[in-house]
Amino acid sequence: MEDRQSERRRPDQIDFPVLWFIVRGVQMLLIVFYAKVTYLARGTEDFTLDLVSVGIMLMMICVFFRGIATGNADSSGIHYRIYFRQKTVAWTDVQGVQWVNFRLKVLVKRRGKRKRTIIFLLNPLKTTGAYWAHRLGAEVSPPDILERIHALPIETPPPIASAPLYPKWIVRTFIGLAVLMMLVMVWRLVSALALNPH
Repeated sequence: MEDRQSERRRPDQIDFPVLWFIVRGVQMLLIVFYAKVTYLARGTEDFTLDLVSVGIMLMMICVFFRGIATGNADSSGIHYRIYFRQKTVAWTDVQGVQWVNFRLKVLVKRRGKRKRTIIFLLNPLKTTGAYWAHRLGAEVSPPDILERIHALPIETPPPIASAPLYPKWIVRTFIGLAVLMMLVMVWRLVSALALNPH
């Protein structure tokens, strides 16, 4: 009886789907913006430089947003999508689940030594305070989804733990480069509009 109920049970939503929609929307807006900047610069002396700058910026955007997914979990595994295609990872392929601030990082086995990382964004209002309290040694309950994953009837459940954030210098370097590239592109856009007032 219990087995039938667990099979009929709806999968648990892992992430906060609103954040996934926002991330994908911002990504699309940035791509459209930089494509427009390149289009406006066509026929000018700086077109090649603009094209290279846009290419670098788009690569940075793709790297920054890489792996962010939305999905749910049940006893058979994790069902997720990063963009459009739905994928499934069996629990036997999951090497671990890390709670990092308002993110859940799912480490998936891959051929060779490298692991694939799938990132689920949690509600920051509910998880950020609990994460820092947990990192400072306070007794706090983890996000609900971790408890629900723990409760799933999985033969070999993956290890679940909190993990430290990325080193600050990586974040600062990336933000500095991104701001620099955006300033260059805005300056080029203003220059292109000044040369072509129509």
